[in-house]
Amino acid sequence: MKIIAWWFLLGAVTWAVSVGVKIVLSGLVDIEVKERLSAKHNAALQGLLSAVTELGAAAFVFLFVLPEGKLAYVIAFGAGAGIIEAAILLIVALLTKKETESAKKLPWYQQWTFFIERFGAFLGHVGSRGLIWLGVHGPVYSIILAVIGFASVDGVAVYGTYQKWDWLQPKIWKRFYGFVMLVGVAEIAVFFSLYLLF
Repeated sequence: MKIIAWWFLLGAVTWAVSVGVKIVLSGLVDIEVKERLSAKHNAALQGLLSAVTELGAAAFVFLFVLPEGKLAYVIAFGAGAGIIEAAILLIVALLTKKETESAKKLPWYQQWTFFIERFGAFLGHVGSRGLIWLGVHGPVYSIILAVIGFASVDGVAVYGTYQKWDWLQPKIWKRFYGFVMLVGVAEIAVFFSLYLLF
């Protein structure tokens, strides 16, 4: 149990450190290339940067800090990243929340947006880091799959921000959060499938 707790804690700390580095690098990239690239290309670049930073940090940990691991430990590592991110976002949301009449009139699924999005992201955190762990100790293509999934979600989110999407507009809501959930489920499914194969 102590070992699982250690992996969970390290997953959370690794996420926090990698996000700090990512924010700095993202800002530098924005300064250098934002005016030269289209919104789509810049969003794709930011998504790739996000994946390389967060998943690269996970790969480093798997290689040099916690080289030996079991499935439960790796899941704890991914869960640590997913839960610390959700906790921070929840605190920020609660501190800045302004209840409005329009918010109360939203469809039930939109009122649960935070939990739906976080669940999809949680699956992505566990699945992508699991794929990185497999790639470090086995088939390298699982790393490529993890990067593609991670970069896609973050890239689309950045693109939506650039385009000033109305995230609660039903069509956009269903497409974006459906995409987040689909990628998260796919990453988890591929991770477990490859784990059973190897």
